[in-house]
Amino acid sequence: HYLYPILEKYQFDLPALLHSGEVFELIDEQARMLTGVSRMQFSEDDLPGILHHVSTQIELLGTMETFTESVKRFTETLGWRHQHTNKRNVGKYQKVSQRPDKTIVRAIEETNKVDIVLYQYVRDLVSAY
Repeated sequence: HYLYPILEKYQFDLPALLHSGEVFELIDEQARMLTGVSRMQFSEDDLPGILHHVSTQIELLGTMETFTESVKRFTETLGWRHQHTNKRNVGKYQKVSQRPDKTIVRAIEETNKVDIVLYQYVRDLVSAY
């Protein structure tokens, strides 16, 4: 994986890597993807513009929690033929035996504040459909 050398550099210390800002793909990536803005970091001051963009420029939204309903809505709105959907995990992954420690969770939350608010906003929009 292309991030492996960077992970090695930080001795697989995810909080240190996140706080370094060296890997932008792990920091507020959904905000970057939905807005098309490629800059490295967002701040909470950017949220009004991001939320406005999402609510006015994106026609269809869905979440993994509403996967089947979202695909159905996409199918109807876009005039697709019937889409048979089964939400399933297709990869072979080991079952996680424990949650990440609090230091890792806190680092993810601290470096993805915009994405967390954006997700809550999208989830609320989707549930209102």
